[in-house]
Amino acid sequence: MIHIYSGLTAGLTFLIFYLFLSASLVFAVAAAIAVFIAILLLFAAGNRTGFRLMAAGLTQEDFAAFRDDITQKAAILENSGLPQAGKIAEKSREILEYVRKKPHLVKTVRRQLPYYLEAVIKVLALQSELGEYSPGPSTRSYQEKVSAILAAVEQALQKVMDSLLNNTRLDLDVEIEILQKNLDSH
Repeated sequence: MIHIYSGLTAGLTFLIFYLFLSASLVFAVAAAIAVFIAILLLFAAGNRTGFRLMAAGLTQEDFAAFRDDITQKAAILENSGLPQAGKIAEKSREILEYVRKKPHLVKTVRRQLPYYLEAVIKVLALQSELGEYSPGPSTRSYQEKVSAILAAVEQALQKVMDSLLNNTRLDLDVEIEILQKNLDSH
């Protein structure tokens, strides 16, 4: 909605400058763009999450849908009763919490996280179906395969989290280096 108001106001600004004040086309366009950006910044200033999402090209609705999807899938995994699936659910919630605090990072995990969780849910459902209809030695070998793939997914989610934390680590390194230089100079 804010985009509509910003666009209308910017358009009105353009018309006023170009038609009524006889400003040059370039100046009128520049003024309209400045007004558009200023309104977005003013209205987003109270909502840092909204501004960060907007900067990342996402809407609040996109983020809410992503959050709800991950929360629902994590709950399914947790209710499976398998410890490894519970660990995957826990790790996905950890990633979701971090992304909730830093919503501009949602694009980094928006495709990976739902895919991993959906695939694990599907694997667990197929494993359950196989065990229900075909108990025996071949089922045990599939249980081992499932266990191995769950461990691999858990490691992949840890890599995703490490990747998300890299920016924070870099920021921390810079701050420490600056502080150290200031201490050394005195």
